[in-house]
Amino acid sequence: MAYVYRRAGLAMLITSLTTAAAFIATALASPIPTLQNFGIFSAVVILIDYALVMTWLSACVVMYHNNFEMKPGLCCACCTCADAGSKWDSFLCSPSRLGGCGAICGSEGYSTSSEISRRGEEQQMRKNAITRFFEDTFPFEMVIVSPFRRFISIACFLVILFPAIWKSTQLEPQTSSEQFLPASHPFQRYTTYSNEFYAGADDSTVQMQIVWGFEAEPLDTSGVNLLFDPDNKGAPAYAANFALTPDAQLAILRACETLRNSAHVKADFDPRTGRSTPIVSCFIESFRDFALWRNLSFPLSTDAAAAVIAEWASGDDTASEFPLESRPETSLPQPYEQDLGFALEDGALKLIWLKISAASLLKERSRLPSSELRKHYDAWESITSEINRDASRWLGDAFQAAGVEAESRNKWINMVLQETYVQMAATGVAVGGAIAL
Repeated sequence: MAYVYRRAGLAMLITSLTTAAAFIATALASPIPTLQNFGIFSAVVILIDYALVMTWLSACVVMYHNNFEMKPGLCCACCTCADAGSKWDSFLCSPSRLGGCGAICGSEGYSTSSEISRRGEEQQMRKNAITRFFEDTFPFEMVIVSPFRRFISIACFLVILFPAIWKSTQLEPQTSSEQFLPASHPFQRYTTYSNEFYAGADDSTVQMQIVWGFEAEPLDTSGVNLLFDPDNKGAPAYAANFALTPDAQLAILRACETLRNSAHVKADFDPRTGRSTPIVSCFIESFRDFALWRNLSFPLSTDAAAAVIAEWASGDDTASEFPLESRPETSLPQPYEQDLGFALEDGALKLIWLKISAASLLKERSRLPSSELRKHYDAWESITSEINRDASRWLGDAFQAAGVEAESRNKWINMVLQETYVQMAATGVAVGGAIAL
């Protein structure tokens, strides 16, 4: 065993270090705490495994060899008076035939392989052809002994190495959707062909959100450590001076028009009239109709807007002095209940954030590669930038989000995950290969 560990210990150390370093590199390359946890955990497990193999395993093997190798284990408890060779004697480890329990449990007449070797009585075990080939012929006699062959083997390795390095630099995210079924399967064909077209009238698409009311960094991550406390993801960072001023109200209306004029917004086609209407959810238009129904001028002053929008959002018209039968249906707040956020301040509701939304051309059930998702993401970033150029001075900078789904079901998160996996793989290969060389 000492000979084996002297020969293999360094090789096992190098392989363990390269693998652990590759996992640590992937953890450092990933911005996602779950993947960081995976990389750190895997690296630590590999290093602990190496330490145990070099210490605990060898100690256990030596203890077994010196003390338990010749003992039949639980058979020591099976003493019997049955005749030698009988069924019961054979069933209970044949203590009568082998000389009794003392011979079995005390290993009388038996010697360990180390004792046999010290007496010079060991017999050479005949090796099969495969074992002899890999122990003697290859690579020792075929490659290592001859300097010329060593040179040829190193040259072949370099010929393979440099193209492999060049090809690894060409790694990029997949450019086609992942196939879970054979390409000829009807379901797979439907999914593949469906991803090649934009959304139709009957397709459910991702609802894109344009959100205001937050700081430039919308999430306060002070004191957050997702590696040790994954449930603490931070707190929303609301803009302190956010208010629905007259200019802000008009800016939101213009933002809605920007969405309607965008080629990236899905339109609903009416076959009766032949007209297509962009699918945009714009609460400010309903709020405007409500204010006009209340005989208020639009846009409202900042203080009036704060009070009236809270009343409108509550939907309580029981005490209204205006006739409900004359209220336009477009002024009802129910379709926009998720588009406004309020906080209780001094006993009154205060608007702290708001959003408008539009149906995108990105299908909800599509499985697109990150390269395609990145095109959609850049398009909506461009739309958001156009809106911010007009509205940011009154509302602050808006940000866009792909629906309200979380984790990998969210299209943008799925895009980042795909790109991160490629980056982690390339980083791990580069670091592991560099250490190995």
